[in-house]
Formats: sequence, C-alpha cells, structure tokens
Amino acid sequence: MFTLFNSHVTFYTSYLGFNYVNTIGFILISLYIIQLVSGLQLSLYYNYSLSYYAFDSIQFIMKDVNIGNLIRISHIIGSSFYMLFL
Repeated sequence: MFTLFNSHVTFYTSYLGFNYVNTIGFILISLYIIQLVSGLQLSLYYNYSLSYYAFDSIQFIMKDVNIGNLIRISHIIGSSFYMLFL
C-alpha cells in the first residue's frame, strides 16, 4: 500500500516554487472576487436615501430578492475569511 502511495506522489510532479504563499495568495484573490461580485449585486438593491431607511433596504434584500440572503451571507463570510487569511 505504501509503495502505491509513494509511486503516485513521485509520479505527479508539481511546480518547484509552489509554497504556502502562493496558496494563500490564490485564496485571497478568490475571496476578493467573491467580495466584488456579491458587493456589486448587493449595491443594485441597496437604497441609502434618508427617506428610505437602511434597515428596510436590508430586509428587502433578504426577503424579496431572489437568493438575496445567500448573496448577503456570502459577502459577510467572504469579508471575514479575507481578514482571516490576510
């Protein structure tokens, strides 16, 4: 069993400069793209005028917009993970 695992590990070569910095950089870029896309989608429905309260706008996004709750939660979690990996 060990020889089978060892043959697979040595058979598939990888880039020699591949390290944790590259991996964290890829994760940060992916999270930034998620933040950008979800933020643009949220900005389409958010109304910041004084006559229309911000809380009502958030409630509208969460209840009436298709998958609005998923977009908002992905934006919240994406920002938290971005700060975690940064």
